[in-house]
Amino acid sequence: MLVVFLRAGDIAVNVVSNFFHVINELGVNTTVVLMGGVSEVKNVSKRFSENFPMLDYHELILRNDDTLSKVLLTTKLLLQKRAPKIAERSHKTLFIGRAAFFFKIIAKSECSNLLGDDLTYWALELPVQYAGSSLWTGSILGIGERTTLDASKKVVVPNTERAHFLHERSLVSSAVKFHVLPNFPSFEWIEETRNFSTRVKNSLAPFFCLSGMLNEGRCPTGFLKASIRIFRETRIRLVLAGRANRKFMGRLNKIRAKDEGIRYLGSISQKELLALQEKALFGCAFYYADNENNRLCAPQKVYEYLAQGMPLLVSDNPTLRELVEDNELGVSVKNSDSTSMYNGIKQILESRDALEDNVKEWRRENLTKNAVEKEVKDLVRFIFS
Repeated sequence: MLVVFLRAGDIAVNVVSNFFHVINELGVNTTVVLMGGVSEVKNVSKRFSENFPMLDYHELILRNDDTLSKVLLTTKLLLQKRAPKIAERSHKTLFIGRAAFFFKIIAKSECSNLLGDDLTYWALELPVQYAGSSLWTGSILGIGERTTLDASKKVVVPNTERAHFLHERSLVSSAVKFHVLPNFPSFEWIEETRNFSTRVKNSLAPFFCLSGMLNEGRCPTGFLKASIRIFRETRIRLVLAGRANRKFMGRLNKIRAKDEGIRYLGSISQKELLALQEKALFGCAFYYADNENNRLCAPQKVYEYLAQGMPLLVSDNPTLRELVEDNELGVSVKNSDSTSMYNGIKQILESRDALEDNVKEWRRENLTKNAVEKEVKDLVRFIFS
């Protein structure tokens, strides 16, 4: 039996959704405690009932005005209701992502036996103090993460670099076992893109794209300036899609003049994003930031681009460089200044046909539904080992 603690918002991480699809299909006897605000828990509960009928799930509502004592009381009441049934059976316990914030509350409650003696922590991110959080947030929420890491016999991470980081900072014991599961796209995304054809090479309006969260670290000023220069020389445009804050929009509007080769679409639906990226010459993903979580990034976005057969222009993070350069899937750019970005864009445009062939071959071997499903099943075996 498996007991899973999940913050409802983390189901948006597609590889987590894939995990629940797999354990549902395998018929693993699973109890899921969904934690979060009213609307997100209700939305995820509906998704669970529709997509994962084999799973036994229970809601733990955390309201914005809840004090720590109220959260503790609600947690205890919920778990006390479930505890006798679960405690009668031998079980494994899995904490996913931000659910670790509340580990200490559960460990100190009368239902601590639910945690069992074989705990796995799926660390979707590095602890908050390494993710650019405020000192207050890092000290309060980080307690739960550190307690979870201390108690875990097994830890799941998206790349080996993060495993090494946790060891080097003595955030886990030397005896802990690691399992690596990359942040693959959802099965739905992979299925939607599995029959992609060679993308348009002679479009009347060729473009490359960057989608996702837009800020200075993800979409540097140097990249925007380089894109304008590329457009003036080649008429190949940059298209941006995703959520942007006011500061970014102010910077973007200052950099681009009217029809200067950068088009911003705002937030668009997944269907629209699929259609957009299907026509793009290549995709861009940058993680220039001053925190370790971004430096050792494991972006889902990169795999989404690859699933659509797109060569990659990425920042020179160790994890991205290894994926892109070692497999000849694109170009990594060490610095975010406009000259470096310009040279990177020129390089990928000049070798795009060969890179696209490499991406197509890599995708065929590594990014099919069967390949990703096998990786997720390996995780299930790891949890129960």
